[in-house]
Amino acid sequence: MRNIIFAILLLFSFSRVGCKKDNRPPLIRANELLRKNHLPEMYEIDSVFGYEDVYDHKLSASRFSYIRDSLRMISRERELTEEEKELMGEFNSNSDIFLRTSKELLLEHLKKGDKEEFIGYECAMLDTASATSPGGVTIYSFDKDFKKVQVTKKLDFVEDYY
Repeated sequence: MRNIIFAILLLFSFSRVGCKKDNRPPLIRANELLRKNHLPEMYEIDSVFGYEDVYDHKLSASRFSYIRDSLRMISRERELTEEEKELMGEFNSNSDIFLRTSKELLLEHLKKGDKEEFIGYECAMLDTASATSPGGVTIYSFDKDFKKVQVTKKLDFVEDYY
């Protein structure tokens, strides 16, 4: 009889451990994930609401734009190779396609009357400008469960024309 009671208690304790929910604040969980991936810690974090497909397309467009803008910065210092010019054209068209698609998806969600959903968390860090870098913003995007972090960079790219 004692063995049966012991087995039931043991089974119950295992089921409770598997159901444990992490109730720590989002900022603490985010910084834990950032440290694990050797990234800088943040001081604040924001919740992201919207449509996941639209959000993913915007992040992809930002990544393509970053590479395109990096090549534009290089072109100020020297003539781009043919391969670099080709890459810049590809990344420019890819960023346009992803932005256009995200806009279309957003309009589709709005027409259907879809309700915005909780996507995850996001925080941003300003990158300081230096002689070799124009500066910009690094965006850290976290999924709902803090299992992964996506890093997206955006350049502060300003051109003056006279």
